[in-house]
Amino acid sequence: MRRAYIFIALITFSIGVRSQSIDSLSRLRMDSLIAAKRIADRKAELEQDITPSNPYAFRLLLPGTLYNSTLTHTLGIRWQPEGKQPAPKEEAHLLVEAIDRQYARLYVTRPSLVGITEEHILQEPRLKRGVEEPLGNEVRLTDMVVPVDLSGTFNEPVIIQPHRPRFWTVKGSGSLQATQSYYSDNWYQGGEANYAALSTLTIEADFDNQQKLQWDNKLELQLGFQTSSDTVHQVKVTSNLLRYTTSLGYQAAKDWYYTCSLVSYTQLMRYYDTNAYTYSTQFASPLDITLSLGMTYKFETRGGKFSGSLQLSPIAYNMRYVGVDSLREHYSVPDGKNAYHNFGPSLSLSYTLQLLRNVSWESRLYYFTNLSYVDLEWENTFSFTINRYLSAKLFVYPRFDDSSPAYKGRHGYLMLKQWLSLGLSFDF
Repeated sequence: MRRAYIFIALITFSIGVRSQSIDSLSRLRMDSLIAAKRIADRKAELEQDITPSNPYAFRLLLPGTLYNSTLTHTLGIRWQPEGKQPAPKEEAHLLVEAIDRQYARLYVTRPSLVGITEEHILQEPRLKRGVEEPLGNEVRLTDMVVPVDLSGTFNEPVIIQPHRPRFWTVKGSGSLQATQSYYSDNWYQGGEANYAALSTLTIEADFDNQQKLQWDNKLELQLGFQTSSDTVHQVKVTSNLLRYTTSLGYQAAKDWYYTCSLVSYTQLMRYYDTNAYTYSTQFASPLDITLSLGMTYKFETRGGKFSGSLQLSPIAYNMRYVGVDSLREHYSVPDGKNAYHNFGPSLSLSYTLQLLRNVSWESRLYYFTNLSYVDLEWENTFSFTINRYLSAKLFVYPRFDDSSPAYKGRHGYLMLKQWLSLGLSFDF
């Protein structure tokens, strides 16, 4: 009976000890979780307050590490590898103490998360301990102040030179292109040897008072020649254009302007018919002038790779003048008159697009109608820059004009002009 009591007492004691051990482990695990959460919360708080000037903040971003400062400030011991002298004791501050307290809890509650020491990190070539020697020849800003006596007066006169703002912008470009082709007499496909030259000149003068008023002016000249087997003319004109465009605008909104524009173009030289002394064009015959009123929208992307303007004119006046009497019928001018007049809407779009580093696309789209005939033209110039002075140009110019029966051809009133050339180019 006595042995039974002793056996029961031993069982009760062992159960109590085991329960106490389980409670201790549970509390330890709970303390570890609480400590880990505090570390995470504290880490988040410190990450918000850390500035790039704090040299101790990097420890929160590295994996679990055994730091010398934590052992020194918290436990009073120092981890020191063999063969190295102890580092000088650093002065603790609030951030260091906060980090060390969290790492001390981590070392006690979760030692399995600590895998490396501070010495392993310092072996990385990207990390340095800092400047170990003090800087020499330190100069303070206050030592560089030069005393100045401001009590006196200035005897020399002060000259003020005002500079007027630059309202005008003038720029231009030009090119001289040439082509040559040769065919032998027995070339199986046939052909005609010829030489061709083309010169272009563009001058722009733009006024902007940097408030609301803008005035844009553009003068364009094209003149080209080509050798020919014509029995009458050895050289014939291929490109023949003189065009002046001016536009006066007053700002209505951010990129919108009330605009009055004038477009006038004619030929520079006569164009003779094949194997004949007659000609179909000469200077001011014909002369086209279009005056329009409307709105203009100017656009330009960031970087200036795509820029241009769109003009919408609900009211436009067009006049075609022919000074040579023999050419009146060719351009549908009434008998006894040298000009005819038309009214209608018009549209004009001009833009420049930088396709590649050395390739640009300049285009002009123009539309006018008097509700009985349509004048639509689309000029496209692709410039391929080889170096500062050498370039190649591809010109494509489709045009539709049914204002005269003389313009009707194989494809109706649709016309096309195209040339490709290589030569010199310059900007100014």
